[in-house]
Amino acid sequence: MGVKLARSGRIPLILFVAVRSFAGCAYYNTFYNAERAFEKGERARQSRETLQRTAPPGTRRTSQQSSATRGAASGDEQSYRIAIEKSAKVLVYHPRSQYVDDALLLMAKSYYRLGEYAPSLRKCTELLTTFPQSPLAPEARYWEGMALWQLGRYEEATGVLSRIAADDGSRFQGDAAFALARLKRERGSSEEAIPLYRIAVRRSTEGEFRYRARIELAECLIETGAMSEAVEVYRDLSRLPQTTVERYENLLRIATTQRAMGNTEAALATLEPLIRDQRFTDQVPRTRLEIARTKEEAGEIELAVLLYQKVLEDAERLSPQAAGQGASPGSVPAGGAAPTGIKTRETAEANSRLGRLQEQRFRNFANAAGHYALAAQSPDQDVALPAKRRMDDISFWAQLHATLADTTDSVSVSRKDRARYSLAEHHLLALDEPDSALFYFDAVAEQTSDPDLRRRAQYASGWIWREVKRDTARSDSIWQVLVADSSRTRTTMEISRAIQSIQGRPEQEPGIDLYQEAEGRWFDSLLRCAPYPPDSVTKDSLSSAAWWAEWRACEKRECESAIEDFNRLLELHPRGNLATRARFILGWYAENVLEDTASAYRWYGAAREDSVFMPEVGRVADLLLKSRATGKAGRSEEAARAREAAAADTTAEVGTPVEPRTPRERAPEEPPRPEERSLERPERVERVPVPRREPRHHAE
Repeated sequence: MGVKLARSGRIPLILFVAVRSFAGCAYYNTFYNAERAFEKGERARQSRETLQRTAPPGTRRTSQQSSATRGAASGDEQSYRIAIEKSAKVLVYHPRSQYVDDALLLMAKSYYRLGEYAPSLRKCTELLTTFPQSPLAPEARYWEGMALWQLGRYEEATGVLSRIAADDGSRFQGDAAFALARLKRERGSSEEAIPLYRIAVRRSTEGEFRYRARIELAECLIETGAMSEAVEVYRDLSRLPQTTVERYENLLRIATTQRAMGNTEAALATLEPLIRDQRFTDQVPRTRLEIARTKEEAGEIELAVLLYQKVLEDAERLSPQAAGQGASPGSVPAGGAAPTGIKTRETAEANSRLGRLQEQRFRNFANAAGHYALAAQSPDQDVALPAKRRMDDISFWAQLHATLADTTDSVSVSRKDRARYSLAEHHLLALDEPDSALFYFDAVAEQTSDPDLRRRAQYASGWIWREVKRDTARSDSIWQVLVADSSRTRTTMEISRAIQSIQGRPEQEPGIDLYQEAEGRWFDSLLRCAPYPPDSVTKDSLSSAAWWAEWRACEKRECESAIEDFNRLLELHPRGNLATRARFILGWYAENVLEDTASAYRWYGAAREDSVFMPEVGRVADLLLKSRATGKAGRSEEAARAREAAAADTTAEVGTPVEPRTPRERAPEEPPRPEERSLERPERVERVPVPRREPRHHAE
């Protein structure tokens, strides 16, 4: 009897243990499946990034971000979603299990990989609050810092990541240093990023981070002027195990840096052996293109032209069409065109470079237009768009000259005066030819019967003498007449204000630091809340409206502090040169974010009034106001109309820079675009809100 009781007493105990064991196995299996799904997503992500890094240059998408900052691709998204779902089950059904902190961290990382940074931050905060002593807390703090960065909370992110990067005992020191270096560089502090990249090279847990840290360290060194040290970093990188593509890319970086240093001999010594290296046979066109650019930089123009043409001829000879026909292109003399319709990145760049040389060196603008036309067909928009703009500049220059050359009665004298003024602006802004611009401005000032046009031309001439030729006495003598003008027209008052601003201008533009901080945050907000809805949304009006409402809320939140600083700048320096840009941005914000059309019109109107100070901004503001008044959107159409009008019967500013020629020289086409540098605008202001950045000048 006693034995039976003992046995019956053990049965419930066995059942209890069995149930507990089953429950433990259940939640462990749930978490195990979540972990496996996350690891599957990570493997797919890492494979994709390795493939991207080692892919041939022509197949890469330059717009892609790094692994630390972009959401998961569609291929891994499902794995991360499964990891979140399984981890959530652990939290819901087994809230007291030993895997709760593991599940929270796994959810935080999965959300981050998906680009959903707010829920990622919430899970990190939940883990750190609920389990402050968890062995997973250090990793959670790292992901907390990363999520804060992506959410635009830079000060908080910097604080979190800095503490980890300074902790030599932290396993995540290198990863945090890498993220912090990128954050510093993104905020314009390349010098502060350099020591952080060095920590990342030594301590990062991810091989991809260590590899990228070396490359970005070298880029920072270049940005700070330490190019020799950058070359050594690239050389150290080449000693690591690399694929053929990675090795080739690194050698190109070395050569490009050497060329930027002005050491073309060293660059050629790096590049020329690559032509003969059997490992890099597929890269011969690109290598030859880089050698041609180096020869051009060294002043060996004829050799550079021959090499560019060789790139085009080889592409045509090796094309399937040419192979089928057995055709071989003939030789082309230096300076002549070597037309080819083969569309590769190398042929597009070769055509673009040849187009510039035709303008700069050979003055053969017809050939230049032909090369630009071919480059504009490239699927690579980084090459195609500048080439298209060059073609537009050539076309506009030709239109203006056609107007001046027209001897029929259909072209009035006043129309020719305005065309001559537009041509002067085009030479200054698009062609970077101050001497030619001065010649045409002087001609307008002497010949026109339009008093406003004459005053603007005189102001522009004085500006060139002062800002370009550095002859203050000559400039003041021209401007003295304008300052003494007693008429109270809008033009005279505007010009008088501009002259007084320039003559009394301090060395540093008032409010420039405040403006740059605000502008930087505004640009960052546009990166984080990019105004580009997906195709799936644009097809449905309701979805589109919801998407834009969400975008406006995001943009308002992200750029709130920037807008406050723009308003503060206007309070402190309402008459400064930077005030015009601030007014334009506030107009954009009112129109696109607040949907306050009345305020937007007021801001745009104020920016338009500053056409002497900021002609490029004033012009765009004017175009926007006109388009809103007529109900016609589409900036490209407005720009085209503005160009046509300028060629015919207006004095509208046009164009993007091209290249120099002597004042009285007439040519069938036009010249190349210089580096778009600021003249009157402070050098530190590099980013221009909406209009394309162009050299500062004179009048509207």
